[in-house]
Amino acid sequence: MKGAVLFLVFMVGVKTLGVWGESMCADPAVTPGPSAACSALTVIGVVRKVDWSGISASGGTFDGAVIVNSSITGGDFSGTTMLGDNSIQSSDAQSTVWSGSILNGSLAFNVSTNMNGCDAQGLVGSGSLILDTVSAANCSFGLSGPTIKVENSDITSSKFNGDFPNAYFSGVAGVGAEFSGNFTNAKFLEATLTNAKFATNFRYAKISGSAQGADFQGVDLQFADLSGLNATGANFRGADLYRANFTNAILIGASFDGANISGTNFFQSMIDGSEMLPAGINATTPTPSPTPAPTPSPTLTPSSSPTLGNETANPSTSPNATTEFNSSASANDTTSGSDGPCFPADALVELVNGNEVEMRALKVGDRLRSWSGAADDVFFFGHRIPTGQFEFLSLLCDDGTLVELSRDHLIFEVRRQEMIPAKFLRVGDTLQGRGAVTSRIVRVSVTIKEGLYNPHTLSGTIVVNGKFASTYNSFAPPQLSHLLLSLERLSYRAGFSLFGGLLDGERPVLLTKALTLVPRSSA
Repeated sequence: MKGAVLFLVFMVGVKTLGVWGESMCADPAVTPGPSAACSALTVIGVVRKVDWSGISASGGTFDGAVIVNSSITGGDFSGTTMLGDNSIQSSDAQSTVWSGSILNGSLAFNVSTNMNGCDAQGLVGSGSLILDTVSAANCSFGLSGPTIKVENSDITSSKFNGDFPNAYFSGVAGVGAEFSGNFTNAKFLEATLTNAKFATNFRYAKISGSAQGADFQGVDLQFADLSGLNATGANFRGADLYRANFTNAILIGASFDGANISGTNFFQSMIDGSEMLPAGINATTPTPSPTPAPTPSPTLTPSSSPTLGNETANPSTSPNATTEFNSSASANDTTSGSDGPCFPADALVELVNGNEVEMRALKVGDRLRSWSGAADDVFFFGHRIPTGQFEFLSLLCDDGTLVELSRDHLIFEVRRQEMIPAKFLRVGDTLQGRGAVTSRIVRVSVTIKEGLYNPHTLSGTIVVNGKFASTYNSFAPPQLSHLLLSLERLSYRAGFSLFGGLLDGERPVLLTKALTLVPRSSA
């Protein structure tokens, strides 16, 4: 008798420690088991080596449940509420149903669990779904609220449909998988996504590994990072690739018919044989001409009052040998472009509050973030023409940024430590970002863009698309241009505009006439 009591105490202690947990149906007369009608199944703690295959257990609760070395094949767990951290480990969970479950905690499938053919549609809540080293082929997942993390798992032919912002996939094999919905900022790292299908929104997503033959038709991939991706034979027809990054990607035989490739970075990509790309974009590796050695001990950042150069600056390299991205014209042609120091309508500047706005939305009185980070007011526009097509130089840098500006616009070149006309820049030259950040030019081309804008700041400098430039051009010495606008700066500070009523095509008449009296420097 004494031994029996000790054994009972031992068993209770073991259960309390969570070696064995509890599982019970709403009806006390029903025991969880194969094909049991166990409505509102409650599972608490660790459950080992159970056979719940074919169980009907919808509307239940998992509270810190751990199901180990068990068979729940074909079980219906739809509408289950997950509390705390729950996991199914080393178990057979094929064709299980979890649709409509509420993930207020987490539900993890791991340690070689087989969940092929599962149904996990309509998951809601604020928790997470985790798949780690499992087989989840031919499954169907749909989330609205929970996060998802999938690592080292087989998701072949599975479907992910719904709201998946910040989703995380790493080391997955997703041959024929489908991803549809909101995948903003999702990450697919070192994934194998052969013949996968993508739909809807993948803005800011990162996709690395292999996506050979994948279908991205019509997908929003703005600002997405696909650097190094093997997308041989992929379909990007009609996709929005605005400022997407394909650096070092393999795009042989890929299709881009009708895609928006404005600002897209194809640096060092292998794209021979790709369909419907602009002429010349199939250069696999732009090879810059050698850059002369820098002058002794140059400063790495511009001074607070950078030297303003002129048109006699000595070009650092031979002309860029790569073919043009958006135009058949060479970067060294003398074809007339935009008049004056200007940017296109979609050029980006940063307000002092951190928000980025396009030139077309900029207005007098806006406070920009200057090169040093201080506030710098826009007090005047030399040009503000929203419609019409104009020619600009397009400078692609090795950090993926693209700045477009008129040929004579002055921009800071690090090696020379001065502002020089953009038309003198060559592959290998270095542009200045904010602070000590610099980037090398890897391509110089000509592009046709809409709009013509020339905002003037109180400092006479501006940061556009992350690059430090002047608000002036080489038509006249920048110091003189700055002096001619001194009265307008004073009037702005006093609350009115001196030239505001004297605009002709949005250009100040008095300033134009004054500049005609100044001899123009020779090129």
